[in-house]
Amino acid sequence: AISAASAEAMANGLGTEVAWQPVLRPRTEPWIDLALVLDRGPSMCFWERFREDLTRLLSRHMRFRDFSQWHLVGDGRGSMQLRTPGGRVHQPRELLRSDGRTVVLIVSDCSDPVWFDGSLPAILATWSASLPTAVLQVLPERLWPRTSLVHHTAVRVRATRPLQPSDQLLRKSLTNGIDDLEESPQTQG
Repeated sequence: AISAASAEAMANGLGTEVAWQPVLRPRTEPWIDLALVLDRGPSMCFWERFREDLTRLLSRHMRFRDFSQWHLVGDGRGSMQLRTPGGRVHQPRELLRSDGRTVVLIVSDCSDPVWFDGSLPAILATWSASLPTAVLQVLPERLWPRTSLVHHTAVRVRATRPLQPSDQLLRKSLTNGIDDLEESPQTQG
């Protein structure tokens, strides 16, 4: 690289020879697929704007190799279906890909009856055994005891490798719930 003054002098034939050196930067390419799974249960109607904004943010302003949107919809018989935004029904196993680059993010208030009866936790278990899987709880922590999270304890998780399936993450219980995260150094396990 040369200075602007040297470049102008060279353009006018006044400068001396200058060695040009290219500046090389590696091209960064997205390498993660995001499967955004939106709970479409009745209680999630209050979060429609949030879902729209989150979908827009993730699809337009974040870099993913692939971005797919899915809906969790009750089938009327007490179980959930995974659907595309257009309404086509898919099997939850379709999110499992052999390349190991998919992250599943479920957006929910965890209040629909399928969160309590075991049908949805079974789907989560399938995904978390093979993929990094997270639930983005839309309700504030003080309301979590009114959801299916009532019997769950807060844990800190740590991965030992990139895109590690959620079932393989190292876990440490948090005695004071989420408050422990704010007080503890990030370097601890």
